[in-house]
Amino acid sequence: MFILTPQEQDALQELLNVGFGRAGASLSEMLDEEVILSLPFLDFLPPEEAIDLMEKSASGDEMAAVRQVFTGSFSGTAMLVYGMESSLNLVRALLKEDLPASNLTELERESLLEVGNILLNACLGTLANMLEGELECHFPEYLQRSCRDLIMPLFGASEENPTSLLFLVVQFRTTTTHIQGYLVLLLGLDALRNLRQQLARLLERFE
Repeated sequence: MFILTPQEQDALQELLNVGFGRAGASLSEMLDEEVILSLPFLDFLPPEEAIDLMEKSASGDEMAAVRQVFTGSFSGTAMLVYGMESSLNLVRALLKEDLPASNLTELERESLLEVGNILLNACLGTLANMLEGELECHFPEYLQRSCRDLIMPLFGASEENPTSLLFLVVQFRTTTTHIQGYLVLLLGLDALRNLRQQLARLLERFE
């Protein structure tokens, strides 16, 4: 399992906070009101632990997710996951409509994809800059299924695959809405090694 020291974890969280601050500004324009994004939790977790954390906050078995595959200097999969009630609240805020608690329509899924694209690119862009690499992000896709069916397919059977993923709690706050989602990021072993090296260099500069 990939583990960061507390200092490395704090440094990574600060870097991602910068990226998400910019994402919050973009979302503020979309919603026409101030959006504050925060990351109250960040860690590398094994898949079972990540699933347990998400299931505890879900109001039902299904979750809504936006998944994006990326390739380039390092490759992997990023996914933004919401409980169905949170996803509906976010769509209501985006579309300024009091929508019923039913299956999301195509327009509503497109709204979630747009938000997911902004947040995933904020995270991936920050990591790409930090790791001094270039990424090509594939078109995001909307998924609706259980936590387990979202998370477990990210992990292959090869022993060279990582056994943990970067797990972030993402909170959206506006004047009228408080929404919580989860961002999960699976990186290859080379990218994880590179990440640790870059964090070590960053910390050395501030010693």
